[in-house]
Amino acid sequence: MNSSLKYQEALEHVNTQWDTETCERALSGMKRKQHRRKVRNRVVVATAASALLAFSAFWIGFHTKQHAQTTTAIATSPSNADNSDNAIVLTDKSCILPMDDMSVINVEKDTPSDVQVSIAEGGARFEVSPNANRNFVVQVKNVTVTVHGTIFQVERFASHVIVGVEEGLVQVDWFGGEKFLKPGQKERFPFFGGGVEDAPSESPADPLGNHEMSPEKQAKKALKDWRHYAHKGEFETASKIIGKKGDVRDTVDDLLLAADAMRLSGKPQEGIVYLTKIVTKHSRDPRAALAEFTRGRILLSQLGNPREAALSFRHVQKMASNSALAEDALAREVESWHRSGEQDTARERAELYTVRYPQGRRLKAVQKFGGLE
Repeated sequence: MNSSLKYQEALEHVNTQWDTETCERALSGMKRKQHRRKVRNRVVVATAASALLAFSAFWIGFHTKQHAQTTTAIATSPSNADNSDNAIVLTDKSCILPMDDMSVINVEKDTPSDVQVSIAEGGARFEVSPNANRNFVVQVKNVTVTVHGTIFQVERFASHVIVGVEEGLVQVDWFGGEKFLKPGQKERFPFFGGGVEDAPSESPADPLGNHEMSPEKQAKKALKDWRHYAHKGEFETASKIIGKKGDVRDTVDDLLLAADAMRLSGKPQEGIVYLTKIVTKHSRDPRAALAEFTRGRILLSQLGNPREAALSFRHVQKMASNSALAEDALAREVESWHRSGEQDTARERAELYTVRYPQGRRLKAVQKFGGLE
């Protein structure tokens, strides 16, 4: 069979009749397919365009918001490092601005007459509304910052706290003493007496020979000792262990540390118990007067008992009559009598202060609380 015959048979097998009707149907089908493709393409393009517009609107809005937030932060913070969105506004309109998102600021008490704030992590900028009749205290471990109306910053570190004053006057108390900071001053204050290196040792020599334990066993034992956590500033954990075991030794070091653990974990009444033991059982120790002074501060600032605080501060003056602590105790006594409403006694003690310390560093505060202005 030649090739032309094969070609003819193939055409007959297909038997396609390309008449006019067939061509019109084919052409119509092609037009319908083309129309569907055009509609589908328009939908795809429209969808893509909508998505692009939505994304553009989101992108522009996001950056506008970010820019606005950045601008606000720059405008409201001298150091450009505050966290304005997390600002804490107190009842008296005082404002606390955490330094960053990692800062942990706890408002322990917020009343018209008494504000107590603690810093667990990081730091903050404080804008305190002036109010001579309100007690405003910021606590960072055993460092206390007392103010009446001012702008200042407090920042916590591993072994110390830094306090800087922009306006007004603040008083800083720590186990090493007491100091007033004026505008422009910024100083570092150690935890405990002279820094973490001077803190009481975590555990004295063990007569049972525990110093020969392996490092692993020593580490495990430390985790069960409240002193381990107190030295690290984890006072809540330390106070819980003390509450369960009660293994506070009858030494000034242990009693001071236990008092700190209690008062700085929100249990000031328990802290006073340990300070009282120092005053009554270790009265000859040089730190006994400091323990009584701290007791007075707790009564005044944390427990709201200014009359008892005044008696404690007067006792300090007898215990350490020739020290700088005596001057501070007399000044605090005047403030305590004023806060207890016994203005005649406050004036009497204020007059005594002006005679003893005519150039005293707390003279203005004493004259105000004593009604001598």
